[in-house]
Amino acid sequence: MSSLSRSRSLHPWPEEVTKPGFPEWEKTAFKWLWELLPTHCRDQWLLVSHPLLLARQARRQVEGEIYMLRYKRSSHYELKRLGLSPAVIEEVIRLDAEEVHRLTRVKEEVMMVAQALALSPAGGCRGSRRP
Repeated sequence: MSSLSRSRSLHPWPEEVTKPGFPEWEKTAFKWLWELLPTHCRDQWLLVSHPLLLARQARRQVEGEIYMLRYKRSSHYELKRLGLSPAVIEEVIRLDAEEVHRLTRVKEEVMMVAQALALSPAGGCRGSRRP
């Protein structure tokens, strides 16, 4: 069993991306990765031409969001300084933990898509077309 097959059995493939082997799966992968980026990153022409760079940038974006949520979550004192009640602070912390969990899953999905793109016949390269 390949490592890609094993990773797919442990974590679900992103719903928005057609599975490898189906027609135009790379196009759906590109579109999904593209949508993970903030709009200011979408002007970087290298990301359009190199899906593996796009996947790297999407992974870094998600990792940055995870880092900020974890940092914010540990900043209990900052929430207190805002004058929030203990109940609201606990709810913010709970919501942040849920978002970290969701983003961790997205990061794993990005890594699976990147691995599949690297193994694709096109080698992860495409023409300079935007989604």
